[in-house]
Amino acid sequence: MNVGDLVMWTEYATGWSDGPQEGEIAGIMVRRLPRRRRWRGPSRPLTPERVEVLGFDGDYFIVRSQSLEASK
Repeated sequence: MNVGDLVMWTEYATGWSDGPQEGEIAGIMVRRLPRRRRWRGPSRPLTPERVEVLGFDGDYFIVRSQSLEASK
């Protein structure tokens, strides 16, 4: 996925209650958010990769990148 791509929901995202259907269009990817260290714990793992998406209703939302895939 690249910035400006039309993105769709994956099977991973369909596990949410009242969630989207697989293959349903989510919006346009605006940017990738950098991974950072979590502030708790001794090993301090990195946060999951996240992206910001502009939905067709004009709202921006942030979601894990594994929930989305680029439209073909």
